Amino acid sequence: MKLAKAETVQGPLLESFMKTATSLDKAHLVKEGYVIQTNDCIKGCFILTHVSDDDYWLKQLFIHPEITQNLPVLLETIILMTRELKGHKLYLFSHQILLDIILEALYFEETADLPKNLANIQKRSGKWWHYTVT
Repeated sequence: MKLAKAETVQGPLLESFMKTATSLDKAHLVKEGYVIQTNDCIKGCFILTHVSDDDYWLKQLFIHPEITQNLPVLLETIILMTRELKGHKLYLFSHQILLDIILEALYFEETADLPKNLANIQKRSGKWWHYTVT
């Protein structure tokens, strides 16, 4: 599994991936996102957005089912990326029970205390989580 800035990925490779992930906003992914590559194929992506002085938001996370076993490692990698960016908190919104279980195991905490930019975002049913980066 290899991570790369989406903007650095070859056109046909990204186009092929986008056909399998039609709900994604390609322009936003290319601007702020990363892709997850295995064997010269893109198997997932995420967008890590700066939301305040030292807070980041895992705005979008998409992975193909065949790499779901890598989700805990991927989340730990995103935490490390947040640390490298000098982030203090990493926020994300979960609407899946399995993800909630993984987040709790990785010491994320449920939260209702959100930065102003996130507090106004309307989400369907689910939970906001944060991780305090040390």
